[in-house]
Order: sequence, then structure tokens, then C-alpha cells
Amino acid sequence: MVQALGILVVDHKETVRTAIAEVLEDDGYEVATAANGADALALYEQERFPIVITDIYMPKMTGIDLLAAIKKIDEKTQVIVMTSYVSFDSAIATIRSGACDYLIKPFDNIAVVSNVIGRVAEKIRLEWKTDHLIEMLKQRTEQLEKSNAHLQSLATRDNLTGLYNQRYFQERLTAELNLAQRYQRQFALLFIDLDYFKLYNDTQGH
Repeated sequence: MVQALGILVVDHKETVRTAIAEVLEDDGYEVATAANGADALALYEQERFPIVITDIYMPKMTGIDLLAAIKKIDEKTQVIVMTSYVSFDSAIATIRSGACDYLIKPFDNIAVVSNVIGRVAEKIRLEWKTDHLIEMLKQRTEQLEKSNAHLQSLATRDNLTGLYNQRYFQERLTAELNLAQRYQRQFALLFIDLDYFKLYNDTQGH
């Protein structure tokens, strides 16, 4: 079952809030409402609504100020602005401020709200799905890196002591010889004998 998206509807007119909330609830969304920008911001700080629909002209805090405050908290939140006064310039300014879309009031058909929210909700779900896939890929990459590191350790270290084995010694010796020849430099090789090591061989194995 797909989890219902939470939507915050902000408008100083109760009739508008109620009409939009009823339509969105019928569409299966979980809806909260606020009568002004300040109350809406307080609600948003308590619960991060993925979608916010807000009027522009409201008491206490305008929709544009609410938009800016929300984007500072979480820039991924999709904010839709409603206004009765719209022009091409104001629409562009709204989008540039961070709104994902705008609605013109009064609505000729309340279904336009459902259409706009449907597009935005689909965008959010796709982003969530992408984020989930990226996180899964990240986890699998980390697991693969750990497995490769473990395999590399098995190939180059002694199981008993954890020290590098003869294979690693031969690889490093060849590499150091090649570097010495290439850069015309010397290097030292130390042979160290461990006293009474037979005791370890006898008790722990060769």
C-alpha cells in the first residue's frame, strides 16, 4: 500500500481551505490546514509536509515569505502558490522564488487542484524512488568494497598471524626492484631471525 502524502493547505479564507482539503482528501492525501503563514510555518516545523499549497496575500506572513522560510528548512519541499492577481511576470517571479507551480483563484473547476497536485505528487514519488535506489546502490557498493578488501587480505596475509605472506613479499620485492631501477635509487632489505620461534611452530602450527 502506497503511503498517503501529507499536504499543508494555507489560506486566510476558510471556504477556500475547506474546499481544497475536501478534494485532496477524496484523492487519498492527508491534509492539514492553516489560516496564515505564521501558523503554517509552525505546523511545518512540527511535521515536514512534502507539499504545501499557500495563498500569497495573507495576514502575519505572506505566501512568498512562507515559501522562502520553508525552502530554508527543506529545499525539496514542493510549494504551490495560489493568487487572484497573476501576470506573466508575477508567475515567473513566483517560480524563481522556488515555487514548483501556481494556481489562479477563483478556480473555474476545483479539479484543477487535483491535476496540479497529481503531477507534483508523482514527481515527489519518483524522487523518493530515485533516492531509495541510490541508497541501495551505495550500500551494495560499500558491501562490495568490504568483500574485495577481505578477499585481498585473504590473498596477501597469513591466516594465523595476520602478517603478510610470501606472495605479498614477492609482489612487493618485484615492485621495489622496478622502482629502484627506474629512479636509480637504492633500497634496503632486512632479514630478521626470531629466536625460539620453533615453540610457536610446535604449538600453533607452521
